[in-house]
Amino acid sequence: KGLGYGILKYINKEESLQGGDPWEIIFNYLGQVDNVIKESEFFSAAGESAGSSRSVELEVREKLSVNSIIKKGELVVSWTYSNKHFNQETIERLSSDYISNLEWLISHCIDQQKIGVVHTPSDYGLGSEISFEELDQFLNEHS
Repeated sequence: KGLGYGILKYINKEESLQGGDPWEIIFNYLGQVDNVIKESEFFSAAGESAGSSRSVELEVREKLSVNSIIKKGELVVSWTYSNKHFNQETIERLSSDYISNLEWLISHCIDQQKIGVVHTPSDYGLGSEISFEELDQFLNEHS
């Protein structure tokens, strides 16, 4: 749901999102295209290749680009990188670590769901005031 970013950068001209220097790393989540296609009687996915995502004439300014999308119920992550700044082994290790951490996060969320209702400091407006451990201790003492 990157709409907010576009509004802030291009319409409201949010100062922190401006600047002349290109970003070195771009992360883009393109969403769940399956939802749009399934719910529409007018649109469907084309069987043909979409072709290149950018013109060969476009100067690539970022050093690393990570694009992700949900297709056919699966997360697809595409890594594009500058071979002047990275080698293939580095990107393979980085992407492997990314997937491992994502799997750990999913597993953690599933475990938390089994416990029942779980609260975080930000649920109480205390995101920067206390740690998860302090909140858990307080809730355990007062339950």
